Amino acid sequence: MFKNSLFLFSFSFPILALGFNESMFGFFKKFKYTLSPEIKGTLVLEQRPLENVTVYLEANFLKNTYKRSSSTNELGEFHFKPVIHSQRFKESALNQTYSYIGIYTYINEEKKYIWESQLNYVSPPIFIKDNLNNLYCELKNKEFRYFFKNINLDNARDLMVISNCNLNGFLYKTEFTEDT
Repeated sequence: MFKNSLFLFSFSFPILALGFNESMFGFFKKFKYTLSPEIKGTLVLEQRPLENVTVYLEANFLKNTYKRSSSTNELGEFHFKPVIHSQRFKESALNQTYSYIGIYTYINEEKKYIWESQLNYVSPPIFIKDNLNNLYCELKNKEFRYFFKNINLDNARDLMVISNCNLNGFLYKTEFTEDT
């Protein structure tokens, strides 16, 4: 018993003497994943701002879902702060982890997607940050599939976003229908 106590004391004394600091141990460090950057947008219908419309944001990572809502002002503008997920263990490079962003509203009880993407990242690619920082959405428009160059891998599939907003930096877009 005395030997065990002596061992614990000798092991814990340097920690106590130096002061417990979370940065001393990488094990205690939390890994932070930006699921969604700051989002700013404007909703219009037939070129008129939509006032007092609730906009919903869902951001998912692994088994974690974050839900937020915002209301448009008199100019049809809405805003969301970044969604950050933190956890004790870093995701393995072999793990195929997908981050999902869904932004939508309801117009005449019909769900209208402003943005929908499910991509493999732990920090949003620059095209997501650039587009979500200044969305302009005419909700009368049809939804499109926007394809962006995959800058992470050569010869990889293009990255896709479904939206009815005016997006920038895409390679091409196709009309989105539920059948395809």
